[in-house]
Amino acid sequence: MDEKALLASEVRNLYKIVLTVSEKDPGLTVNPETKGMYLAYVKKIKALFPKNEEVKNLSEEISEPFKYADLSNLVGRLLVLLRFLVR
Repeated sequence: MDEKALLASEVRNLYKIVLTVSEKDPGLTVNPETKGMYLAYVKKIKALFPKNEEVKNLSEEISEPFKYADLSNLVGRLLVLLRFLVR
């Protein structure tokens, strides 16, 4: 599995976890480790696809308080973008 496909798989797994938590308690505040994982994936995507305009627009800043409902939305969009880029 190449690096891009592996990243897509990792983001998909994070999305499943975040979506499950979000469905149970959307108002729950995201813990720092999970927030850090999301931001690390954004940095990896920017490194792998530096010329893509959509990737350039991904924000590496998250306002506080950050809830799981917000994170599930962001990770979902990230996953869709990755699926498009990996094709």
